[in-house]
Order: sequence, then structure tokens, then C-alpha cells
Amino acid sequence: MGKSAKTTPPTDPVAAANAQTQSAMQTANYDAMLNRYQQNTPTGNVSWVNNGTAAQPNWTQTTSLAPAQQQILNNNNNSQITTSGLGSTLAKNAASQLATPVSANGLPGIASTVNGGNLDAARQQAQNAVYQQQTSMLDPQYQQQQEQLTAQLAAQGITQGSDAYNNAMNNFARQRDFAYGQARDSAVTQGNDLANQQFSQGLSSAQLKNSANAQGLNQLFSLRGNTLNELQALTGGSQVNVPQVSQPGQINAANTDVAGNFYASQQQAQANANAKNAADNANTQAGASILSAVLMAAAMA
Repeated sequence: MGKSAKTTPPTDPVAAANAQTQSAMQTANYDAMLNRYQQNTPTGNVSWVNNGTAAQPNWTQTTSLAPAQQQILNNNNNSQITTSGLGSTLAKNAASQLATPVSANGLPGIASTVNGGNLDAARQQAQNAVYQQQTSMLDPQYQQQQEQLTAQLAAQGITQGSDAYNNAMNNFARQRDFAYGQARDSAVTQGNDLANQQFSQGLSSAQLKNSANAQGLNQLFSLRGNTLNELQALTGGSQVNVPQVSQPGQINAANTDVAGNFYASQQQAQANANAKNAADNANTQAGASILSAVLMAAAMA
């Protein structure tokens, strides 16, 4: 009879897990090595160096600018160092100016009223002057006419106090009052014209004064902003073009299925042992049948 095949002992799960972890680490390191390749661009280079070991890598990435870009960077750094002191001074000046309210001292004041003098008094004065000028010509004229009318009425025998005398004098008075009324109206018109002229002159003077005030304020605000503009101008500089690292598809190697291989090998060994045991059992049963037949034949002889 054949000897039974031994069953394959089960795989140690801890050993399988450790082996699988070690395989995954090796695959990850290999993937990192595949993806850390040197790149050359018009603006510079990107390179990788492993400062560790293959089992425990320690990668360092180095970016190197092209000579022209490196010169721009150096110039910008030197310029910033040179202007940093000046920029600090300008910033302090700007802060001081912004903290100080804009003062209108020394500027022409804002005119809220028209300074044309006392317009009512000026108007009245002009009216009186024009009226006096006209009455200075009317007074002797109507004085002479009154004397002539009185002499004429006396020569005609018209006595004072009679109806004819009173009618003649009343007509003369109405004519004289009408002439003096026209003189008053003319004086009012000319006085108003003079007052309006003075008002227009005062309005022009006020507008000129306000315009000068606005111009002065604009100049103050312009000077206030110059420091900020200079500070902003100092913060500019040439732009450095940093190398653009291209990102192609990641290169990855497949992990080795160590644990799966262990278990597949164990299952195959178990299957082989089971097959051998089944064949041995079949052979044993066949031998027993043959022996039994021989024994029965011998007994019958």
C-alpha cells in the first residue's frame, strides 16, 4: 500500500502581508524613479537627485533658471534691495500725508454770497443821482413856463382864483407832473441797470474766487497722490519666467501579488496531495479485490 501524501501546511498570513508590503514599497520606489526624470525648457531645467538608497530613497528636486532668466532675477533682487530703503521712506511719507487732512489754509475762501456791495443802497443812490440830474434841467424850465403862464393870464385879464385861471394852472401842473414822473421812471430804470451791473461784477468775482479755490485743492490732492504713485512705481519690476514643468501621464508599475501567489501555490499543492491520495486509495481497493478473488478460487479447488 502506498504512503498517503501530507497536506500542505497553511501559509503564514503575517509573512504573506509583510511580503506584500515589501513588494508594494519596492513598486512605489520604482514608480518614483520612473517619474523623476530631468526636464529641459527654454526658461530653465528641472532635475532630480536621490540622496538616499534604492530601498529608502530621498529625492531632491532642483530648478535651474536659464542664464537670461537668472540675470533678470538677480537684477530684480538687487533693485529691490536698493529701493527698499527708499520705498520705506516713501511709505512713511505717504502714511504721514494720508494721516494729515488736506488743509485749505492760504487758499482763496469759498464765496457763498455775491459781494457787490449794498445793492439796494447802490440802486437808490443811482436812482437819486439820475433823478437829480434830470430835475436840474426840468426845474428852471418849468419855473420859466409858470412865470410866462402867469404873465399871459394877467395880460388876458384872467384874475387869480377864477375858473379860467385855475384850469390853466391845473393843466400846467399836470404837464409838469408828467415830465417829472418820466424823470423818476428813467431814474429807476437806470438805477436798476447800474445795480445789475454791480451784481454781475460781484458774481464774476465770486466765481473766479471759487475757481481759484478748487484749482488750489486739486493741486494739493495731486501732490498728495504723487508720493503714492512713486511708491507704486518702485514696487514694479521685470517678471521672471519660472520653468514650467510638464506633467505627462504618470508611469506606474503593477504591484506583485505576493499573497495571491502564496495562496495559489498552497491550493495547487493541496490539490496534488488530494489527487495522489485518491489514486492510492483506488489502487489499494483494486489489490484487495484481486486478493479476495484468489482466496475464493483456492478455497473452491
